[in-house]
Amino acid sequence: MSLKHCAIQDDDFEEIWEQMRNSDLVIMAAPVYWHGPPSQMKAFIDRTHGYFVVRSSLSGVKAALLSVAGDDGCWESHERILGCIGWFGASVLPPCRILAREKGEALASEDNRLTLESWAEDLISMVKP
Repeated sequence: MSLKHCAIQDDDFEEIWEQMRNSDLVIMAAPVYWHGPPSQMKAFIDRTHGYFVVRSSLSGVKAALLSVAGDDGCWESHERILGCIGWFGASVLPPCRILAREKGEALASEDNRLTLESWAEDLISMVKP
């Protein structure tokens, strides 16, 4: 924990973290699997542990959460996990929740499309200088 970075250095994490630090907006998007993100997203989140003591790593960055789930009611734990980005100083914006079970269903639904469009417009207005 005292390194202030992850001891693993032979992958792309540091480059991605640096890109996030230099972004105005980061969108954390993942499907909901058993009330949480899939293993690939969880592995990325776990890699942030090396920066745990640097609470201001993402200060000034806005973060938005996008969740896609097959059932309503499993959002909160998923959003708490993705929202961990706030620990590092990012401002976590209101999330977007999309209901879909099958491939292509997320955008096939008119309600989902309208939800996404409205969310995107809100994000743009929140990030514009």
